[in-house]
Amino acid sequence: MQTKTHLLEMKQTITLLLFVLLGLDQHAQYVETEVETKKTPKKNAFGVVINPAVAMMLGAGTSGLHYGLQYKRLIQNNRRLRLATYFQSNKSIDFYGVPYTISDTSLTFRLTNHGYQYAEFRFGMEWSDFTKSMDGIYGLEVIAGLDKSFEELRLSERITSQSPSTIGIYQDEISNTLQSETTVKSVVFGIAPIFGYRVNIQEHLELIATISPEIVYSTPITDGYSRSSAAFSDNSGLIFRLRLLDLVLSYRF
Repeated sequence: MQTKTHLLEMKQTITLLLFVLLGLDQHAQYVETEVETKKTPKKNAFGVVINPAVAMMLGAGTSGLHYGLQYKRLIQNNRRLRLATYFQSNKSIDFYGVPYTISDTSLTFRLTNHGYQYAEFRFGMEWSDFTKSMDGIYGLEVIAGLDKSFEELRLSERITSQSPSTIGIYQDEISNTLQSETTVKSVVFGIAPIFGYRVNIQEHLELIATISPEIVYSTPITDGYSRSSAAFSDNSGLIFRLRLLDLVLSYRF
């Protein structure tokens, strides 16, 4: 189930990437027909991560996407200060499970559901020629935040279909029992280099598409607790995360 979820998220990300690249290419063709002139860049920019909105327009799911806000302050014509907050809350639900017990009239499945939430604050710097209407952009951010992950095991009992034409299909769930539940809260710290491209849209709007390989150190601040007697452990360690595509639409003033 996790593999299917990851493949779906990757498909959504690739679709978003193609959408952005197409849009930037069309804008570039338009800009190239004009005489490039240097302009005094705006001092401030307030942005919103629009990945979920674009995914909805393309008919994709948004459960694996993050949300965020950004504020940027121009320090020099080629450098801006970055402040950002990101958050995400998603749950992977096992609809099928693994057969656990079987009888003449019912079958019990063992379901494993996973959930993950995080809230992170980011501080850093980005570089580009902000006197140009479009240019490449790169930067570096420091990450600090709080993560929460949980896992629950459930037993789902379903009666068998009585129709000869649907032999082997189990339906009509008659019970769903929580067998165990485990939760871990962790503090994370890390760094994230940023690479991408930005385009000014009209006078006050700016669209940026970036990728960001992130290295974070995660350490639990509370022991994993469980509603079952099963032992649970979670160790500190480094985590590599690839933020394959971030779309941010900003208002400059």
